[in-house]
Amino acid sequence: MNGWNEALLTYGLTIVISFSVACMIQLIVVLLEKFSEKRKGQHS
Repeated sequence: MNGWNEALLTYGLTIVISFSVACMIQLIVVLLEKFSEKRKGQHS
């Protein structure tokens, strides 16, 4: 029972970490797109 509980905890942590990383990447991409749009706007 203890081993099963540990495996479930590890699985849950993996999901949480991967979800956090995905959110961070999406946020960075959005910020970079906004930043590049501003730079393009200044040039024209």
